[in-house]
Amino acid sequence: MAKKRKLHDVRMLTFQPAADDMDNMVLALGQKKTILKHSKDLEDLKHYSTIVRTKDLDSSLMVVSDSSEAVTLLLSNQIVAFLNKNTSSVEYIHLSDLHTGAARDR
Repeated sequence: MAKKRKLHDVRMLTFQPAADDMDNMVLALGQKKTILKHSKDLEDLKHYSTIVRTKDLDSSLMVVSDSSEAVTLLLSNQIVAFLNKNTSSVEYIHLSDLHTGAARDR
């Protein structure tokens, strides 16, 4: 009997705001293991973000950002409740207006 492969849904949204519409931002949220890997591998996360402690977020999830204020603004009580209810469905969310390619040591 053939082994069934687990399929994953991927949703990617890319948008280009006008230059003056928003401040610079780097933020990633997701499963701890994935976020730690991306924090080492992706240039924007490696050089500009740090771990941001969030008291209400499920312990299996982690947030890294260049601004704790951005985390506070984006993670409303409703968003945190949704994420906590669906932790197994969220691998990671990455928001950035900087180059996100492979990290290079400087």
